[in-house]
Amino acid sequence: MDKKLAIDSAKKYYSEIPYHNFEHALHVAKKSEEIAEQCEKEGISISKKVIFYAALFHDAGYAEKSEFQSKEEYSAYLAGKALETLGVDKETIIKVKQAIIATHQLATFGTPEEKIVRTADLSGLAASYEEFIELKKRI
Repeated sequence: MDKKLAIDSAKKYYSEIPYHNFEHALHVAKKSEEIAEQCEKEGISISKKVIFYAALFHDAGYAEKSEFQSKEEYSAYLAGKALETLGVDKETIIKVKQAIIATHQLATFGTPEEKIVRTADLSGLAASYEEFIELKKRI
């Protein structure tokens, strides 16, 4: 897994809108990694590759209009295209797309990867006051 190539690929799908921007995606990737490490310590089998890709792309194209039913479905579509271009295997791409769709507020989720990415995405809701003020400056 070439993280730099994945980061460069994901970054182009983000705009500078508040909250659903690339900084947020990187934050979710970092939080996901922290949660994944804890899961591994507890003996929970996970795919760090799926988690990393899903976190990076989970809000890709958020500011764009699309024909998809949700922002998450569109992000999953963009992730699939990008990851295919990077040569990622089909099974991983399917799991990444499922983890992205699991970030929808009404989605169900079952795999550890889906739970980790969703939890990391929501972690921003409990951010510090300083982080809130920093985000508010962008609005």
